Amino acid sequence: MPEAQSGTDTAGGVRGARICGESLLQQWVRDGTLIPSTELDSSWGVSRQALDQAVERGELFSLKIAGRRYYVAQLRDITREQASEVCRALGALSPGEKLTFWLREHGGLQGRTAVAAIHGGQLGRVAQLARAWSAERAGPVGEPASDARA
Repeated sequence: MPEAQSGTDTAGGVRGARICGESLLQQWVRDGTLIPSTELDSSWGVSRQALDQAVERGELFSLKIAGRRYYVAQLRDITREQASEVCRALGALSPGEKLTFWLREHGGLQGRTAVAAIHGGQLGRVAQLARAWSAERAGPVGEPASDARA
């Protein structure tokens, strides 16, 4: 019987999960799910520095992939103010968890994504759901949930 290997030594362990996650992020860059800052700043009419500052204030989030910042492409379809309200409601969650919130369809939004619900006039409901999403995923009081890719 072969000897069991530790999770960090096998493709199915932490290292394998990290590689798989990075591969998925790179695929999302290629297929346009994630866009570079140049696309979001031109869509919103702001500078890259303004985006960076919004990230620092918690009004936006980005993912670093190969040393560059990327944003959820769907954010181009809403205003900075709408994105900011939802991102602030998501609080201190990891960028990976925030990404998941923006990309998935939510039962609490009648099976729509956050952006689709915002287009339907439900910004307040999306922000409320974002606060609940954040609270549900937070660690012990005062500690944000962790994310292996952050």
